Amino acid sequence: HAPALVGTTSAAVGFVAAVLIPTLQRAIETRVHQAIFAHRYDYRLRLRHLASALVHMLDERELVRALGEQLADVLDVEGCAVYLRDDRTRALVRRFPEGGDVLEGPDAAALDSLAEPMLTGELEALRSPIASRMAADAWEVVLPLRVNNRLTGVVLLGRNRDLRIVSREDLH
Repeated sequence: HAPALVGTTSAAVGFVAAVLIPTLQRAIETRVHQAIFAHRYDYRLRLRHLASALVHMLDERELVRALGEQLADVLDVEGCAVYLRDDRTRALVRRFPEGGDVLEGPDAAALDSLAEPMLTGELEALRSPIASRMAADAWEVVLPLRVNNRLTGVVLLGRNRDLRIVSREDLH
C-alpha cells in the first residue's frame, strides 16, 4: 500500500502545484505591476467611470465633447478627435474638437470597413486608403464606433504624451 499511497500523494501534490503556483504567480505579478505601473491600471477604472457618466448624457454635443476631452486625459494622448456619420451625406464629420473637418469618399469607405480598433501602422501594412491621412495628421489609433454593425463614427487618438509607442496590446 505504501508505494500506491506515495504515488497518489505525489500526483495530488503535482496537480495542486501545477494549478496553484501559476495562479498565485499571476496574482503576485498583477499586484507588483499595479504598484510599479499604477497609471496603466488607473486608466481602466477611469474609463469605466467615463462610460458610466456618458450613458446619462442626452445632449449629443456635450456627450461628444466629454468623450473627446476625457479620452485624451485618461489615455494621456496628445490629441483625440471624434467624427460622427452625417446620415444625409454619409460622410464622417469631426464633432470634437469642433471644426467641421470631413472624411468622405475613399477615406470614409476605408473606415467603414473597419470592424475593430486599428493602429495606423496596421492600416499602412494593409495599404488602406485612409492610412496616409492618419499618418499625416499624426493619429496613432482608429477606434470605429458601431451600432448594429453600422459605422456611426470614429475616434482618432494621437501619440502618447510620454512618447510610449502604442501597441496592439494597448488596444485590448
